[in-house]
Amino acid sequence: MAKVECPMMAFGTNALKTLTRSEEKQLQIINAAKKVFLEKGFDIASMDMIAAEAGVSKRTVYSHYQSKENLFASIMNDLCTSKRGDIIDETEMDACDLLPKDKSAEETLTIFGNTFLTYIYDPEVLAMLRIMIGQADKFPEIGESFYNQGPVMTQNMLTAYFEHTNGTGETKFKDTCIAAKSFISSLLGPTHLQCMFGGKSPSEEEISTHVDKVTSLFLSF
Repeated sequence: MAKVECPMMAFGTNALKTLTRSEEKQLQIINAAKKVFLEKGFDIASMDMIAAEAGVSKRTVYSHYQSKENLFASIMNDLCTSKRGDIIDETEMDACDLLPKDKSAEETLTIFGNTFLTYIYDPEVLAMLRIMIGQADKFPEIGESFYNQGPVMTQNMLTAYFEHTNGTGETKFKDTCIAAKSFISSLLGPTHLQCMFGGKSPSEEEISTHVDKVTSLFLSF
């Protein structure tokens, strides 16, 4: 399967008002495909169904995406990037050094944690992740692409931030990469696994309480 570039990454969220007709069609197809995949599942969903939902011809769908797998991979990459602007300034997409540095570490990690978990526990995101896991054996490249665009980027971003806080003396992590992995793992905890198995997503208040506790404990080490 050819490498897929997420349309939101290619166009940038600030460019949505100036999309070309072709780019508008592409986003139209993405939105329709997401709906079809969620309603029908990956195996039953077809390019015909997606074209009908998008209100375009099947030929138009194939002109943007070579296969159903390619289209699904685009959606998963979109899930990684569409919410990133809530945490970082996407006009400065220099990947890893993007968390704000004009706040205390506690404030920044709290904002990050709440935004991250609110996104992770979105029912639509959880549903799409379950579909991706169900196809992991058939199309491991989709999972690999998602992993590199999402978890790896997030980990790298936090690693760079902890290097900054180490430099200012606010933190003293011996290994900033391990610190980043540990913070993310602590945020997810057993609740994420429970939600992946169909459990109810935590409320905004529950997420906030959890993030406050994790951040306070993490920075006390």
